[in-house]
Amino acid sequence: MILSLLVINPYLIQIKYSSNAKEFNSLIGNLKNLNTQSIGEQQLILQDLKQIAGDYPDKTFVIGNKPDGYDTLAFYYWGGDIKEFVSIQDYELFLNNDSTIFEKTLKLIPTIQDRREIWIAGGMNKNENDKTDYNSIEFGIGINEPINLENFEIIKKYNLLYLSQKKLK
Repeated sequence: MILSLLVINPYLIQIKYSSNAKEFNSLIGNLKNLNTQSIGEQQLILQDLKQIAGDYPDKTFVIGNKPDGYDTLAFYYWGGDIKEFVSIQDYELFLNNDSTIFEKTLKLIPTIQDRREIWIAGGMNKNENDKTDYNSIEFGIGINEPINLENFEIIKKYNLLYLSQKKLK
């Protein structure tokens, strides 16, 4: 039962909080910092999002620089003018033509020399049914810092958010 809890715990936390569980520090950090943003910061983010939605309606934005930083903006913004927030993690997986977020393998070492080896493997992938059109994404939003994507450049700084646009080739 303990092994089961250890295996499913990252998935349970993933439902509500950012945790791709690549490292234990991320997991612990999410538990102790559930809502560390002040009311003033929340209002500034919401104000920035309303301005961005007015300036760039019906657009999809890649959000960075934390792997699941998009959930912060999605939590605050409930309007209908922004088409979609996409995590920088999903966007980078698309760029690398990959779908694996993480995978782990547990190999048991027997005390007697068996001819067989027992192992358990698991991981997390992007949803196979993801309908996001990653090729059409031309804007990115960085929270408290510019988005860290090679082909994006800052076009406007708001209160706490940095808006970037994909460079034309």
